[in-house]
Amino acid sequence: MKNRIRVIDIGGSGIKTMHFLIKDGSIYEVEECQYLKNPDFINFSDWLLQNLPNDFDVLGISCPGIIDKDNIIHYCAIAQWKNFDIINYTKQIYPNAHIFLMNDANAHLMANASLFKHPIMQISLGTSIGFALTDNEGNIYYSNYGTNIEVGGVILKTNAKLPSAWWALGSHGLQDLQKELGEDAGSYKFGLRLGGFLANMCHIYNPNTIVLSGGILAQNFSKNLLAGVKDEMNAEVYKLPKQPFIEISRFERETALWGLVHFYLYHNS
Repeated sequence: MKNRIRVIDIGGSGIKTMHFLIKDGSIYEVEECQYLKNPDFINFSDWLLQNLPNDFDVLGISCPGIIDKDNIIHYCAIAQWKNFDIINYTKQIYPNAHIFLMNDANAHLMANASLFKHPIMQISLGTSIGFALTDNEGNIYYSNYGTNIEVGGVILKTNAKLPSAWWALGSHGLQDLQKELGEDAGSYKFGLRLGGFLANMCHIYNPNTIVLSGGILAQNFSKNLLAGVKDEMNAEVYKLPKQPFIEISRFERETALWGLVHFYLYHNS
């Protein structure tokens, strides 16, 4: 049995998409990632029809923001969607496709869930910061209301232009530091800021593994950033019974896309 799966990842810099051919429950063919810029979120159905190839039986969607157990997007800042039923909306365009939705941080987590020891704290770094967790058995953690974890509104003790995590720990906060201090020193300072945030989260959740992913880590300056993270973590989490391992996702900018496919295979194998 073959399935044609197209996955899309909605982000601050545009939409990424990949196409997978699944044969007998395994990935058989993979097409190179495409970047679709300037999405029209107001007239999204028209934009999809013009830009997304209709070459799939299954469509997986990764989106930032708060998504509930009924797959309603309560809020997505990038698209300015509120209480948006994107699955039924998209079904009107592609009525014969099976369509599913994931929060983008949870999709990043699914890409890495089989590769590292649980519990995992997944951090995705792009325009904003994404945060996801597994328990000891590898199940994704959700709130009491069935929504994903959202840390963008957490206020940091920082000199960033905006102290909210979505800014201070996203590409805006990084670029501000690089402009002020230079690329190497700014990246290291950003790593210290991120490391302090991760240390606080570790004192609450005590993960075995922290996995970092996203476009920021695909840049040349990522070594300086990681050095800052590790230095701050070493200084802040020494009281924990065991320091978490810090790992980097091998999927780089495509992590959410691979996570969508892994999620589909996990639930349809």
